Amino acid sequence: MNRYRRTWDTHWTQAYQRPDGVVRQIAEHRRFLNNDSPITLLVHAYDKEQHSALRTGRIKQPDLNAFKPDYDWMRAAAFVGIVKDVNGLWWWWFARRAGGNWMAVGSVDIGWKNLQKVVAEIAALRPVLNAVAPTTSGTVAVGKSNIEWWSKTVDGKTTFIAVNTSEDPVTATVPLPDGPAELSFKRYEVKVIQK
Repeated sequence: MNRYRRTWDTHWTQAYQRPDGVVRQIAEHRRFLNNDSPITLLVHAYDKEQHSALRTGRIKQPDLNAFKPDYDWMRAAAFVGIVKDVNGLWWWWFARRAGGNWMAVGSVDIGWKNLQKVVAEIAALRPVLNAVAPTTSGTVAVGKSNIEWWSKTVDGKTTFIAVNTSEDPVTATVPLPDGPAELSFKRYEVKVIQK
């Protein structure tokens, strides 16, 4: 990665893990790149478990209602990329071909609707995300769980994003714009607070 890092505008990081794995992978790639390259995040959007089960013949038909990543997972993985200062997000959303065994978000109605919802939520924040202004960020560790947070003030209004990267619900004290506050987070919950 380092040998060729001056030949691209951004490094493409494929993060096909749960949200806490996305955090680890971004950090690992930043280390490999000596913190000397922007990172664009390719976020997980196909059901690895059912894909594998289809390929190996353990199942004949996928359960479309059990598609993973679900909305909370997709949202947390995308927002944690924002919190970790990636310069862009994208997803593979190819559709399952007839007789094929891929189970991607483009093949599953609920998955597609969930992805559209996540993209719309991020698009609504575009003016803040694209504004040139300093950001602050950090991690609050609670046992084995982490809350990743990010804050930016644009035109006197502060946007605070906090992401529970864990499957476990947690309560954590986070540095909100008007002072520390204890917040409860559900599995993979993202909180966006604007003041």
